Amino acid sequence: MRQVLHFTDVEEDQLHEAFSDILVAVNKPNQAYKLYMASRLFGEKSYTFLTEFLTAGRKHYAAELAPVDFR
Repeated sequence: MRQVLHFTDVEEDQLHEAFSDILVAVNKPNQAYKLYMASRLFGEKSYTFLTEFLTAGRKHYAAELAPVDFR
């Protein structure tokens, strides 16, 4: 995604914030349009995901984790 969106000049530790900034900029209040995006993380239900990972998904991408049985 970094290369596709031409974020090659964005430092790695600022990448999530840059994606988040795009979502905010596109959906400014009082626009003549509203962009709806669907984001979801799918993870094996038997795996315990790091809290930091889940928090970053919610904060920067509005993506919740959906536990799935991949077996």
